[in-house]
Amino acid sequence: MSYKTASCILCDAPKPITAEQQQWQIHVAKHREELIRFVTKNYASCILCPHPILYDDKKTLSDHLRWNHSKKSLVGWFYKNILLKEKPTGAK
Repeated sequence: MSYKTASCILCDAPKPITAEQQQWQIHVAKHREELIRFVTKNYASCILCPHPILYDDKKTLSDHLRWNHSKKSLVGWFYKNILLKEKPTGAK
């Protein structure tokens, strides 16, 4: 088993968590609305669509993510693209 240690940036009070992929995905799934806010704050287009469409309005993007993509696809994207690419705790 492969374990990943990181702080969940979606938690109100982030603390280091060491867990395997499935446990991380279960944890992140509890933060669906925070995950949508994270994406709308940091991206101007949908991170899951194959052909990126720029959204002028953050509300339109958040509605698109909420209604056109499953929680599972959002959580999988977050795990692969944010958690796995994060520097290890204590790295410089």
